[in-house]
Amino acid sequence: MLRRLIAASFALGLGAMVVAAPIKSGPETVTDRAGFIPNRKHQSLGGKVVGVLIPDPLPVLSTEGRSGPKDQLCFARGMFSYRWIYVPVEKNAFIGTLNIRIGEKGSQVKQFDKLSMANPETVKQWDVPATFALVEVEVNEGLGSPPDDGFVATKMRRLDGTAEFPFKLGEVISDLRRKYDDHAREQARSVDEAMVRVSLDAIKDRKATGPRERNDVMFVTWMPDAERLRVHFRTSISDGEYQYANGIKIDVGRTTAPAFRPTSLSSRLPEGLRYGKQFGVEYGMAFEVSKSGKIEKTAVLPLETFQKTIQQPRVFGSDPVPTRRAAIPPNR
Repeated sequence: MLRRLIAASFALGLGAMVVAAPIKSGPETVTDRAGFIPNRKHQSLGGKVVGVLIPDPLPVLSTEGRSGPKDQLCFARGMFSYRWIYVPVEKNAFIGTLNIRIGEKGSQVKQFDKLSMANPETVKQWDVPATFALVEVEVNEGLGSPPDDGFVATKMRRLDGTAEFPFKLGEVISDLRRKYDDHAREQARSVDEAMVRVSLDAIKDRKATGPRERNDVMFVTWMPDAERLRVHFRTSISDGEYQYANGIKIDVGRTTAPAFRPTSLSSRLPEGLRYGKQFGVEYGMAFEVSKSGKIEKTAVLPLETFQKTIQQPRVFGSDPVPTRRAAIPPNR
């Protein structure tokens, strides 16, 4: 009898342990869709800060109507917009003199001479590669910067690949790209089904003129408090029932920035001469990586449809047309 009671107690205890065991959860769901890629959001910077050096920043900059030289490098820190970087140079300065607001409140202005944009050539002075890199930057000679579009990097030092930050950003980001590609392939059927539904809603039983287009944006930044890398991928698939002004089928795209200066002026004809109904879907994924290179957190940007009307171009500077969105029900 005693043996039976002991066996029963052990079985009950084992069952309790099984029930109490933690259940491994899947990816989180992104709730702040508007802030998934920051838009015109800047922060003050201290005199010396750590962040990510960003090559090929134009896909992200263009979402805010910003542009610049194709080979420019930008700076990312926190969930804020990319910052333009000016650097001092001895020869071939593209910017002779530039007045920059300094201090975290920007109450003073300092003149900097002989500057160029940060690019593969100009960052060689600090032995920093023109790739994704975690860097420590001296901001405006250590005076800091208010929440502006850009600042002068007077010193720069690479941190990833060191004993304190053993991961290498280039390798980490390549791995995350592959993981996101797998996620995108998994979305293919849901995307096709959603495109059929949103097409019927937007243009009824009429046939889309095409072309079907895909736009991928990757936002990379450094979260200083958690000391983690954050990488956001966002994909939009669009199609439409388009016409072209005066019958001229030309998509001029966004305006090209001057060769040496960045600009915050977006194209006044972002769709070129194209107008009509546009519809599509948007989805994405976010990763958070520790400085050892381990993925600590993932989050899914749910599939969502959108519709918008691109107005026929008449005058320059017309206001954008709001985009209508609809969330995709889960488990579809």
